[in-house]
Amino acid sequence: MLVRHNTKLLEQAIDLQIKRSAIPTLQAEAAAHDKIARANAFRRMASGAAIAMAAIGIGVG
Repeated sequence: MLVRHNTKLLEQAIDLQIKRSAIPTLQAEAAAHDKIARANAFRRMASGAAIAMAAIGIGVG
C-alpha cells in the first residue's frame, strides 16, 4: 500500500526558515550599498570642489 503525504506545510516551513536565515545577509548587502552610495556622493562633491577651485585659480591668474 502506497501512502502519499502532503508535504506542503513542510515545504512552507523550510522556505520560511531559509528566508529568516537570509535576513542578515540582505541587511549586510543593504549597508554595503549605502556605504558605496555615500562614497560616490562624497567623491562627486570633492570633484566639484576641485573643479571650482581650479576655475577660481584660472580666473585669478
